[in-house]
Amino acid sequence: MIEALTDAVIGYETLALAEGGGGGDRAAAAAEIRAAWHRAQQAANRMGAGLPSAARPAMAAVTALHDGLATREVLDESDADPWREAREELQSWCRAHD
Repeated sequence: MIEALTDAVIGYETLALAEGGGGGDRAAAAAEIRAAWHRAQQAANRMGAGLPSAARPAMAAVTALHDGLATREVLDESDADPWREAREELQSWCRAHD
């Protein structure tokens, strides 16, 4: 699940870098982020009780990045900072429940 969310964030950051260089395709990036988000949701559901609520902040951070593709005039890698904190919390939860 964390891997799928990480893929989504990397897609966002890659697009931010591409736009900084004058390129990038927001529609394609949005589709990739949505697909990764759905993979993460499916993985969370397979893991059972507890994880979906523990994953909520990380999922919300990725959703905000996706939504930002339509609302932010300029993308920046730092837009993903809330994800990094949520990822750390989710990884801690996963380690505690191994």
